[in-house]
Amino acid sequence: MASLKGFLPPPGSTLWRKDRGRLSSESESTSLPTIKHVVIREVWQKENPSPHAVYKIDVMTKSNHWFIFRRYREFDELHKKLVNLYGIPKDMLPPKKFTSNMALSHLEKRKAALEHYLQRLVNSSTYVSSSPELLQFLEVQRHDVMSVTQALAKDLFHKGQDVLAKGESFTLTPTQLYCITRQLQLPEPASPVDDEESANLGNLYDFIYQLQSLCVSNMRIKATAPQEISSHLEFDVSLFKSLKCLIIDACPLGLINNLSKVQPQINNLTTRYCLTSMKELLIDCAAEKRGAPKVKAPVESWRGLTTARLVQNRVVVQPWCQLTHLVLTHNKLAAFDTSLKLLPILQNLDLSYNEFFHWTFNSYAVQALSI
Repeated sequence: MASLKGFLPPPGSTLWRKDRGRLSSESESTSLPTIKHVVIREVWQKENPSPHAVYKIDVMTKSNHWFIFRRYREFDELHKKLVNLYGIPKDMLPPKKFTSNMALSHLEKRKAALEHYLQRLVNSSTYVSSSPELLQFLEVQRHDVMSVTQALAKDLFHKGQDVLAKGESFTLTPTQLYCITRQLQLPEPASPVDDEESANLGNLYDFIYQLQSLCVSNMRIKATAPQEISSHLEFDVSLFKSLKCLIIDACPLGLINNLSKVQPQINNLTTRYCLTSMKELLIDCAAEKRGAPKVKAPVESWRGLTTARLVQNRVVVQPWCQLTHLVLTHNKLAAFDTSLKLLPILQNLDLSYNEFFHWTFNSYAVQALSI
């Protein structure tokens, strides 16, 4: 096994930056994602189950950025794998202390040393920087846009048609939906894309176009702080042109864009673990902000300009004309509000596991609800 020590930038050196362009181009010429940036932003002291430190790591690729959280023992496990597989120096990782030192000054020094360790890895030879072990440690396959969409495309190539034929609901996380949306915004790669990968992505978007029942679920990553995983992951739900049933589980509604474009066709809507009022979903999330119309002709332009100013940034809220079943369980709802007026043909409403003190319908509440 050949050692890759010569491919690693020396400790404390910035000379690697001169060759980083070459290394990046090597990686980008393949389908492997390239890590552009890695920084340890913070270190936290934790007491349970025993005193330990948790490091918050900021990772960026060409198409996305995210945070992960790691303990020192996870760094140690990664390092042992890289030493065995690629022959990197054993002393490259800051040594483990036999006695736990939770002093802030010590943790800050350890944070800086671990950050330098990661930067040496991601700026080294592509054998190391694009190794499955490092990519898994940094959760690249879960967050990088190309990696996520390609994995979804391969999965749906085998079972997509079966899901559509059975009319089953298909579950996607906010991160996956962000990647699906972002993929369409990325420029075409300079190097030609593999025909199989291109076909798989085509199948993915064909599946999205035909899917009628979508579940947006954040439940699997609920243990992580929501603001860390969801701050920028906005996605476009209007890509689902045939959508009729929408389930939202523990997903911040602020991430959902263009719900108003599929609102007229949805007949079954479920939202759990994310509401404090009905208005957040039925009005705020579905509101459409319309811009001023363009004035084409110079004739009577003053009238056109006046009209444009009056309607500029106008917020339009349409009724849920097809919605018959609404499930708002396991939220923090405590009262009814005027958003019920937007449900003209609602037949079933489930409000169990909320915070209502008493059941009192105001005059605007729908009369023929089955609760």
